[in-house]
Amino acid sequence: MPIIDGCHCEGTTALNRSQRRRSGRASPQVIVIEYTENGFAKACRSHGSRLSIVLRDLGVTAPGSRSYVRRAC
Repeated sequence: MPIIDGCHCEGTTALNRSQRRRSGRASPQVIVIEYTENGFAKACRSHGSRLSIVLRDLGVTAPGSRSYVRRAC
């Protein structure tokens, strides 16, 4: 399963092209991880209907931590 880490989805088109060449279709199992609100909002707008977009805190802390962040679209 490809994981795209903090890329604001710029590489998603190339990744999808690569997946289609290998499997005949785009992989539905792509997770894009964003660490900023702006990156998350942009990724959700542009790719949220096709890919799993997750907002996480940069430290990837555990639930219950004051700095824990996890949202998805």
